[in-house]
Amino acid sequence: MYRGEAFCVVEEKLVLFGRLAGYTPENEKEPSKGELLRVLERKAPPPLSAGMQAGLKTAPLTNSGVIVLDFANWPDRQKQGFLGELGLQALKDHSDKLETLSLTINETDKVTAKVVVSCKDEAAARAVKKHTDDRLAALQDAIAKRPKEATDPKAKDFEPIVKSTGDVLGAVKTSVNGTQVIAEASAVPASAVRFLFGYFHLANEERAKKPFDK
Repeated sequence: MYRGEAFCVVEEKLVLFGRLAGYTPENEKEPSKGELLRVLERKAPPPLSAGMQAGLKTAPLTNSGVIVLDFANWPDRQKQGFLGELGLQALKDHSDKLETLSLTINETDKVTAKVVVSCKDEAAARAVKKHTDDRLAALQDAIAKRPKEATDPKAKDFEPIVKSTGDVLGAVKTSVNGTQVIAEASAVPASAVRFLFGYFHLANEERAKKPFDK
């Protein structure tokens, strides 16, 4: 925790963090309105949209990590920008067909991640799955075609990252269930961490046109 922050236990297994009401951080002009204060004064569960409620059914809070996004009121340009920054080109290209996205992460001996994307109809779900599969194949192809001999002497440090990125991409399994597109993958913790670095580096490379080993 940092100066001006606080926490409260709102349920047996739910702890919230936020700023104190009236505190003004050094880099901001306006004092905080107090996120936690609003939660405590509400004295009831938060009013959730239908999309959020549906998303939480596919990603219950019993998982180690949960992210649920309800795209219902997002301007399409905002959705495209957000998904593009995450390197989710397949979803970005079908942003007008998306309703919710949920991500769950759990760790035992492996890190397991599952993404469920709800689309407007079954045809949209099939289109999103096909584009996702094509995107995964393209990323794997980009890794396979990466020059074996890099001019940068530090490039060898990226070899484990490159390998883990390719391995995890190859392990992703996609399926369609009605209007939902599901993607799942598992990896040992070290490979999962290397994958995150490698995936975003590879996705950014497409925009910046930089070599993968730089």
